[in-house]
Amino acid sequence: MAGRLDRFGLLLLAFILCCGWFYYLWGSIVPALPAGIALTVLLAATARLGEQRTLARREAQLRRRIGGEMAVDSLLLQPESSAVANVAAWLSGELALQEFQPRAHGMRARLGEQSVWIACLQRHAGSRATCDDVLACVRAARREKADVCIVCATCAFCADAVALSSELSPKTRLLGRSGLMDMAGAAAPATDEQLRALGRRRRKQFRRELWQARVFEPRKARRYGAYGLGLLAMYLLLRQMVYLIPALVCLALFVVCRCRRQRGSFTL
Repeated sequence: MAGRLDRFGLLLLAFILCCGWFYYLWGSIVPALPAGIALTVLLAATARLGEQRTLARREAQLRRRIGGEMAVDSLLLQPESSAVANVAAWLSGELALQEFQPRAHGMRARLGEQSVWIACLQRHAGSRATCDDVLACVRAARREKADVCIVCATCAFCADAVALSSELSPKTRLLGRSGLMDMAGAAAPATDEQLRALGRRRRKQFRRELWQARVFEPRKARRYGAYGLGLLAMYLLLRQMVYLIPALVCLALFVVCRCRRQRGSFTL
């Protein structure tokens, strides 16, 4: 509602300014009014077209980012040969690679007159590719007598590995997670079905995490403990099972909340 009111206010202001401008030029309200209306409509249509183009560009960027992220994450559980083949296909969208030849731990290709060795490190996004990982790929490139070694990774590279790559022979280029996502997203942007599935999964995860955060909040431990002891006392006095079950539940929640306070990130 507030956005619509803002739009209406801007449109009204533009109409007043346009009519005022033509009235200033012509000195008569009769021709200034329709001219002001026409110019206001033209400005509104231009602004609307600009918004649509901006939204389309942002949607395309979002589809590329999400599609790239999903494609890169899918490499983790693929066989090494399949992961390298996918990476080589994405690279071919940026480089004029030809004559792909699969090998045991990578893929050989040609870029003009140069021989290129492509390797893929399948690592979790939270980890870092190390110097040893890069050296292993370079040794494989040397065995294949490649002129260029391209090391791709589904995670980021540590600073030492980046510094080391500039000193190695053959010429070594590193392509981390972000660069790989850009190439994969350009080759395979997310579809409508993938976006809907991702939205449902994230909403479900958000609801579960929010529920756990509210129920197992550490500062509620004292309250759960007091309720549990009170209900347990009622059970001991009256010998009614109706008090025992909620007492045990409250005491269990008390223990869980205390564990979350001590460990910081305890979840069921």
